Amino acid sequence: MSSSPRNSFVHFRTGQLSALCSVTVLAFLLVNSLCFAAKTREKDLSERYRKWLAQEVVYIITNEEKQAFLNLDSDEARDKFIEQFWEIRNPAPGAPTNPYKEEIYRRIQYANEWFGKESGTEGWRTDMGRVYITLGEPKQRAKYLGAANVRPMEIWFYSSAHPALPPFFSVVFYQREAGGAFRLYSPYMDGPTKLISSASTEGDRVASLKVIDKELGREV
Repeated sequence: MSSSPRNSFVHFRTGQLSALCSVTVLAFLLVNSLCFAAKTREKDLSERYRKWLAQEVVYIITNEEKQAFLNLDSDEARDKFIEQFWEIRNPAPGAPTNPYKEEIYRRIQYANEWFGKESGTEGWRTDMGRVYITLGEPKQRAKYLGAANVRPMEIWFYSSAHPALPPFFSVVFYQREAGGAFRLYSPYMDGPTKLISSASTEGDRVASLKVIDKELGREV
């Protein structure tokens, strides 16, 4: 699956953006004299602000920004913070539209529509939703759902210009329990044995890799 033009902005100058975010948050704290411990707990926020913080920007807000937001003591200040939060991420600051903001909300909507159906979980809460909201549409997707001895899997392939990420990388999800949500797979924490649905290779990494190779192919 090819990436659409609306996702191309994901490769903006992230390093510069992170620096700008840090400077802006610090200035915001200084201007508002909010350099103390949080005044408001997240659960004490009104539903509107709690949803914004805990759902809409949960995967993209920095710890410093979250702390600054919780330090605010009025809805007027919170509204101004939210406006500034999106504006510093706008690829065309001052423009009437903000493609970054629009894309994030599009991703949230997509995640809620397409992920989590197996387990009845809100899409944005799932591992697939988190990756999709954070990284956007993958370049390609490969599904492996009908193997006899390998758990259902899905692999997303990405390319990235971000210096903190490899130029090409993949993200693997697998269905750990029948009928459950697809979870992120970790080669280090899970290992190939977790991908095998039968008990024939339990604890044997080499044998598990041979089963995967035989049933799904060398590319996996």
